Amino acid sequence: MLGLQFMSNDRIANPAQISHNEVEANRDGEQVGLAIKEEEVVVTPKKVEIVEENSVPIAHVVEENIETVTREHTAQVTAVSIDPIKAILDGGTSIEDIKASTPIDEFIVEGETLKISNIEIQDPELESAIVSEPQETFETMNDVDAYIPPVKRDLTSSPLIPYPPPDREYISVTGFQFCDILENATFFTDIELDGPGINGTLSISNAARLVEYIDNSAQQLVAHPEFQGNFQRETRFTQNVTADSLKRGVCWNIAQGNLVWWKPYVRFGQILDGKFGGRVLRTIDPSALSFLNFDGSQSPREVAADSHSKPHYNLAYVVMVHTNADNVAALIDALADPTVFIYLHVDLNADKKFQKEIREVIKDRQHIALMPNPFAASWAHVSLIWAEIRAFFDLLDLISFDYVINLSGADYPLKSAKTIYNHLERKAGGNWMWWSTAHKNSWELDTRWYNMYHCREVGRNWDKKCYFPDNIHGWREFDGYKDLFPRLYKTSQWLILHRSSVEYLRSSESAKLLLMHAEHTFMPDEIFFSTFFAASPFNAKTYRDPKRMMFWNGGSHPYDWTNNDRGVIKAWAKHFMWIRKVDVIGDPALKNTLDEIRRKDKMSNRVVLKYKGGIIPVD
Repeated sequence: MLGLQFMSNDRIANPAQISHNEVEANRDGEQVGLAIKEEEVVVTPKKVEIVEENSVPIAHVVEENIETVTREHTAQVTAVSIDPIKAILDGGTSIEDIKASTPIDEFIVEGETLKISNIEIQDPELESAIVSEPQETFETMNDVDAYIPPVKRDLTSSPLIPYPPPDREYISVTGFQFCDILENATFFTDIELDGPGINGTLSISNAARLVEYIDNSAQQLVAHPEFQGNFQRETRFTQNVTADSLKRGVCWNIAQGNLVWWKPYVRFGQILDGKFGGRVLRTIDPSALSFLNFDGSQSPREVAADSHSKPHYNLAYVVMVHTNADNVAALIDALADPTVFIYLHVDLNADKKFQKEIREVIKDRQHIALMPNPFAASWAHVSLIWAEIRAFFDLLDLISFDYVINLSGADYPLKSAKTIYNHLERKAGGNWMWWSTAHKNSWELDTRWYNMYHCREVGRNWDKKCYFPDNIHGWREFDGYKDLFPRLYKTSQWLILHRSSVEYLRSSESAKLLLMHAEHTFMPDEIFFSTFFAASPFNAKTYRDPKRMMFWNGGSHPYDWTNNDRGVIKAWAKHFMWIRKVDVIGDPALKNTLDEIRRKDKMSNRVVLKYKGGIIPVD
């Protein structure tokens, strides 16, 4: 069904916070205390005592003698091996490795081989595969180095500068005929121009000439023979929105005014300190991105008139699906909880049978809805970001929530809703995503982000399909935005955002500009969110761990887990909230394994700092 089935309008009480003094039973029935010991811990023979170091439980197993362990000595304790892992802490491991390790899950089956596919994992708890650290101290996106003043004098390099700048004059420009996406855009009036009939600074008197220049220049470029014939021009974004994507990109590039290969109209040679590298375009009107609902005009019909009457949920899931309805049904069942709302995006290109099956799946369910006007999402294309952002904004109008999480139909939860929420609330108000510091301003990111990409006809291989024609220069300098976004970050599309960050994204003028540039980039879903939030007031509350268990063994997509991998899945499950990619209907034994993990509901208070040996949180 398209409508929403809401629970009571009363706000759901927050679940109790995680207690550090609970007593739990291990697999042998022994009582294992989790109380923090301030001075020393006396460990009796053949017992397991948990000592906390920086809020991280460390198992200390003693076989034959009573031993006293102080807090300072905890990291140096040599633990007895627990089969089948063998000598994990056998003295050959460094103290740093021990500090980075966490106890092995109590439900690892004795004798089970720890493998992913044909890759045997020797020490799944240590740095050979996962480097972790206490959640209290791990890395955020607050990157001070990004704002070191550069050599170039045309950048202000002021961290988190307000945008639009309050001290620079501008005018709103109308009258565009060809470049209609620029209608009601605003342009700065303190930069000297050099174009046909528009010398001097922009003003009301010469604005019409600027409009004519941009329209005519764009028409000339898109009329190039390379863009005729089988070159894709008409693009269906949603059921109700079809546009000439090439025209949008060309008009956008020319409007900047300072791009060397795109009919620039800024007079070069002038001093541009504090003027965004000579970029003349200031803001874009929300109508250029109307399908994203920045202004709320496209909100779903079910939106509550009064924000106080919206039902509240701790967690909101945006689940993007296009195939395998039975798996989607199993995922919905596993996520279901009175504190959880699910918003389904069924790809516009999904076959009609699947779309009908999904409507049947959710027909009698509460706390779930379908996005009414979904996107035709394509791999490596901005449409993936569009679908997610539209869903985030719809949720702001539909419900009240604390955190929003994006999933695919090939994901599955490893923890209960209560444990996920409680864990996130340890860093209340935070965002969680992965980014790579090794890829800052790398050749890979430059190629993806600065080149203009546009798709040709379906049928050619991907590296030809989405490149700008070789005989037309498609390079686009980014100097006009480096004040706002000093560094590009490679990231994963999988993330957790707090409601306040989604509200900031919706209100941000710089976000619209970044999205317009991203429209003709390659794999922008691996750049946009990390680059935006790194330059936002939330960068110090954005944490480098998306909480997803993924394995990468080459190719364009992550590994598909099976129940043959259950040893490694169980060993690592404590670090993660979700796993992908899985087929729980095609592999029912795997579903049983994952459901067992979720019933046990054990979550480490550490974060995954680094992934090695193919365990990486990307894609």
